[in-house]
Amino acid sequence: MTKAYHYLYFRTYEIISKTNKTSAESSTARFLSILFLINILTLYSLFFKSFNDIAFYSFSALGMIVSILNLRYFDNAKNKFILYEFKDLKINRIYKTLVDSYPYLSFIFLFSSLDVGFYAIYYFIGIVILIKAVTYFWNL
Repeated sequence: MTKAYHYLYFRTYEIISKTNKTSAESSTARFLSILFLINILTLYSLFFKSFNDIAFYSFSALGMIVSILNLRYFDNAKNKFILYEFKDLKINRIYKTLVDSYPYLSFIFLFSSLDVGFYAIYYFIGIVILIKAVTYFWNL
């Protein structure tokens, strides 16, 4: 399980390091921490519909604690170890696609659990497809 999580960190680092050359390691850890918080709030909104009770604040506190622990997990030595571990490893394209789609699926599940409507989800998917198309044609 930690191998998969380390690979998620590595792929996110590869994507972020294309645009952020100075602090890609910390940006990757912060992004994954935000994803943890989003996933915990998504779980809460799937089970409960009230956002003004003790359960919501408990889930929010749990999400923040897990996010902070995630930031502490990726210290400088762990960053170097993960980058060295996956640097020359060949990964199947299907696994790369699954790992790359994880953040997008997290946001889609959050939108659907909050009952924002299908139009918001369609707009989100359209924006993601548009951004992917622009980056694809930009790199040609």
